[in-house]
Amino acid sequence: INKPQRPLPSGRISLKGAGLMFAALYGAGLIFAALCGKVMFFSALIIALLLYWYSAALKKTVLWGNLLVSVVSGFTFIYGAMSVGGWRGGVMPALLAFFFHFGRELLKDMQDVEGDRAGNAITFSAKYGLKQAAVLTKTVFLILIAVTVVPFFFKIYNEIYLIIVIFGVDSVLVYVISVLNDRMSAFQLGRLSKLLKADMLVGLLAIYLGL
Repeated sequence: INKPQRPLPSGRISLKGAGLMFAALYGAGLIFAALCGKVMFFSALIIALLLYWYSAALKKTVLWGNLLVSVVSGFTFIYGAMSVGGWRGGVMPALLAFFFHFGRELLKDMQDVEGDRAGNAITFSAKYGLKQAAVLTKTVFLILIAVTVVPFFFKIYNEIYLIIVIFGVDSVLVYVISVLNDRMSAFQLGRLSKLLKADMLVGLLAIYLGL
């Protein structure tokens, strides 16, 4: 219902084929993680199990699935920092990524509310309505905007970071906050979601140039 063009609902791949691909890719990922050491392996294993739990159950719950995806997305930066022996360097990007993904996850739930209700997925939007979901999404993005300037004032990142994040990231967030409402169509919400996805690249650039 939500995305009929995707491989599974369109029939371009079978459930068995998807299962085999899942096992192969997760297995390969865990093998590569094991080559990087025990800590990296067990971290990857825990994340893999959590994502399986998300797909099997948490995806259809109020906020828990959104929170898990956001935590895992943020942990990507800590994992990368761990690989070079300095996990603390990944904490601030992880925090920024958490709020960014959490807000975008809520927005995507608004976009998918019709199919979620039909599939008995009790997401925040499905349970409390699009109006409340829009309010929560805007609140998360407002918190994110406030958090984006923290690394500069604590001298974690430099002036280049601040300039890029204000004009390249926060400006997009302000736009999303200003236009987001409960009357938007799934197509319009999808466009905002894609805009936010592109904005992630700007955020990464701000962090890279701001070191």
